[in-house]
Amino acid sequence: MRNIADYIPIGASNPISRRQLEKVTGFKDRDIRESIAENNATSNIPIINLGKGYFIPTPSEIEMLRDYLFIEISRKKSIENKIENLSSILHNLEDYLEECEKVT
Repeated sequence: MRNIADYIPIGASNPISRRQLEKVTGFKDRDIRESIAENNATSNIPIINLGKGYFIPTPSEIEMLRDYLFIEISRKKSIENKIENLSSILHNLEDYLEECEKVT
């Protein structure tokens, strides 16, 4: 299997959609997303998407990479907030069930 970065064009003027990636790679959408995530976690070649498709930014497009990083940081904060809230709900439910068991 080729590296996902081999299928990604260089430069923001030439983005490729996931649907196009499915056609050229033969991979399923989920596999493409996982491959891109793995690439971005382990490779020095960033693959970014700012809404019009995936591309590898050129050195002159460093601001786009910075924009993408801020989007990912925001997504991380949103996920952390969701996890914190769900943990709180679970803890409260466990406490509630414990109290119910004491009554019965």
